[in-house]
Amino acid sequence: MEKCNLVDVPVFHPTEQEFMDPIRYIQNIRPIAAKYGICKIIPPRPPERLQGPSGKRRGFRTMSENQVASIDPTAFKFHTKLQKVHQLQKREGPNETFINDLQRFLSKTGNALKMIPRIDGKELDFYKLFRAVAAQGGSKAVTQHKMWPEIAAALKLSKDPSTANTLSTYYSQYLYTYERSFKRRKALWDEGVTPGCSEDTVEMLTGKKMEESTSNNNNNNNIVKDQSSSSITTSTTANGKVTYSSFHCRRCTREVPNTDSGIRTHLDLHFARDLESGATNVPEPKPETIVPMYVLRGETKGGASAAIVQNSASNRKRKMMDEKQSQNQEARKKRRIEMIKSIKFDCRKAPTKAANAKGRGKNGSAMDVDAKPKSKSDSKSKSGKNEASSNIDVENIMCSICEGGEDEDQMLLCDTEGCGNAHHMYCLKKPLNSVPQGDWYCDECVEDLYTRHEPGDGGNADFGFGEGREFSLESYKKMANTFKKKWFELKDSSSENVPQVENEFWRIVETSEDFVKVHYGSDICTATNNISGFPKPLGIPEMDYSFNLHLLATSKGSPLRFLQEEISGVTIPMLYVGMLFSCFCWHTEDNYLYSINYLHFGSPKSWYGVPGFAAEKFESVMNELFPELFKESPDLLHHLTTMVSPCDLVSKGVPVYHQVQYPGEFIITFPQAYHAGFNHGFNCAESVNFATPDWLPYGRKAGCRYRKTKRSAVFSHQELICKAIAPGAVDPDCKELADRTIVEVTKLCENEARLREKITNEGITRLARMTKGEDENRQCAQCNFDCYLSAVCCSACGGEGVVEKGKTVPIGSGKVVCLRHSKNLCKCKPDKKVLLVLKTLNELEQLKNSFIEKCGKLFAA
Repeated sequence: MEKCNLVDVPVFHPTEQEFMDPIRYIQNIRPIAAKYGICKIIPPRPPERLQGPSGKRRGFRTMSENQVASIDPTAFKFHTKLQKVHQLQKREGPNETFINDLQRFLSKTGNALKMIPRIDGKELDFYKLFRAVAAQGGSKAVTQHKMWPEIAAALKLSKDPSTANTLSTYYSQYLYTYERSFKRRKALWDEGVTPGCSEDTVEMLTGKKMEESTSNNNNNNNIVKDQSSSSITTSTTANGKVTYSSFHCRRCTREVPNTDSGIRTHLDLHFARDLESGATNVPEPKPETIVPMYVLRGETKGGASAAIVQNSASNRKRKMMDEKQSQNQEARKKRRIEMIKSIKFDCRKAPTKAANAKGRGKNGSAMDVDAKPKSKSDSKSKSGKNEASSNIDVENIMCSICEGGEDEDQMLLCDTEGCGNAHHMYCLKKPLNSVPQGDWYCDECVEDLYTRHEPGDGGNADFGFGEGREFSLESYKKMANTFKKKWFELKDSSSENVPQVENEFWRIVETSEDFVKVHYGSDICTATNNISGFPKPLGIPEMDYSFNLHLLATSKGSPLRFLQEEISGVTIPMLYVGMLFSCFCWHTEDNYLYSINYLHFGSPKSWYGVPGFAAEKFESVMNELFPELFKESPDLLHHLTTMVSPCDLVSKGVPVYHQVQYPGEFIITFPQAYHAGFNHGFNCAESVNFATPDWLPYGRKAGCRYRKTKRSAVFSHQELICKAIAPGAVDPDCKELADRTIVEVTKLCENEARLREKITNEGITRLARMTKGEDENRQCAQCNFDCYLSAVCCSACGGEGVVEKGKTVPIGSGKVVCLRHSKNLCKCKPDKKVLLVLKTLNELEQLKNSFIEKCGKLFAA
């Protein structure tokens, strides 16, 4: 990003020989690269090494490209996560504040907004629509100057007349009355009257903070007091009626000017106040509600404040004008209702391709599935009931899933009023082979997923990425490319402007003004889906190249070899299919492991890294920026749902570095390094965790950190070390791995001895052997620590048991705690509690000594 001048992380170019041993190579570049938290590795180019007995020379990139080319884009299907990009930093920004205020207003007026309408296959951004219309002088000016196509263009919608008409209709239905109320409430603030708004709404209405508005209000109130103490002049007309310069309002006793505009303005203030009070069906205000009756008659009352009155002729004229104005308002209201009814969406199979009118059922939906579809020339309307009034061009109907407009005869329109979703029958979660009979509703309306905005729901609690929908790789590509072309008004979605995309992404995150919702195909397990961009290992060294992500976790020098089991996402690679603005928020890897990401094809990714030594500073700043969120979720950073601009972090003293990843390049993240990033368009990447010998102390550190936030580890660090020193375990294949494992097992024995001594001092003297099956998981009930070596249970609480000196001892319902939380288990006396151990201290010591002896023989000088 330009405004904070982020430094790019180093880029490394290994030789063909260095590329053969990834663990050693990463160990060699670690002293330089770890200072940045992340780095980029570009695989070697030709000359390429021999790959197999065929005699063909194929390099790393060629092997990967051939594997990717074998993927069937129509058969490969995956589920996405739905990301609201505008809420990644501000859970409730200006957009959400506006929607909540609009919801409250519409509920009070009896026109509740139950579902956000959709246009051009995406939700209508009411906030952006309201601002765009306001910038042109309001809805009347936009309509008078026929500027609705320009408003549609400002919202990145198509400029065709049908879209402009639909936009105008929705504005009339939901925003026109709100616009009038908005102006009245703003006038209310200008007059110094508080309309009962929240601080966010005040800032939205006035463009000022609460303190500034309150200050202005106080000043205005002082002016009002000065005015109330001033004298009111009067005059008498020829027929004896009295006319005054001003009068005091019947409702608030404030002085009101004697002009028509003064009376109207004051009526508007009371109207806005009535709306804010929660009153329903607020009538149109009339002068009689604020002018005393004796004043309307032109009479005087002893000692009473005089009021403005007109002569009898003027009074009759005013009454006639009021009656005519009321009749006109009622007529306009009826016309608006009729207009909305006639243009509402009758959502069904597109009429140009649907069954003929004779076979239509309820709401005109197709009933005759054998009827021949019409051509485009037969009709231009979605509605079979009122084609003339709808006037929507079928050419511009887009599938809400793939955002394509082809295969019109396969297009269905949702029957939910106000939805407007169009879908190809083959794009649905459950594809259809024929037009359904009766009404049909889209998946979003049926499941009501993330399209309903409840009044007052700011979205702070339980915020996360919701389930999206199922895509094939082909349909996802169409949708992603269409979204990018519309957003940046491009002719070709493959064109890349990295600075433009980066600035736009952070603008959306920081301002929260645009409503941006994208799909991200993340964490797609290559084993479960039997698909990968890397060939599966064959066991032939000449064929299995080293940077193959299927092999990296078990490469020479990796401590993860000791686990002897596969873990999805850790030792099994994951695929990531992204689109413009889809992102991965600030986080560290599970158990503080390394990670490697390879971009197979598509648009680039932007990466941001914070080195491991600055992790605590980063966490402190995040706590400072989001105190309420951390209070609700202490493990917030593990949720991968929070994004903060790197420039904001740099301003707080956190070192942040940057890099752009292109197809055919690796990005490495180092232990405990926070990192984040986003996609510039449609792409596909593959990622896996791995470890080098220097990771071992970070793994132990991650276990301590997880206890504080009650997070479960992906695998037990104690288990890893115990399996490394167990008889018959895989021998360490390098001296550094052996030396670091000896350090870890020594610390493990010392720590276990100290904690068991603590248990003895607490009076817990009963000891039982704990069996640890492969699938058994004993987590501490207090901190979720994996009690692999030892735990404390209670024999007095009843339940399952363990063997103690040949007898079964009950330990409650399997509830155990780690040795640090032995006092939090229950209120029973210490003599009822039992210390469960997998290995005694003597056994652990013997295993440690045997391992040290074995390593001495393996790496004897």
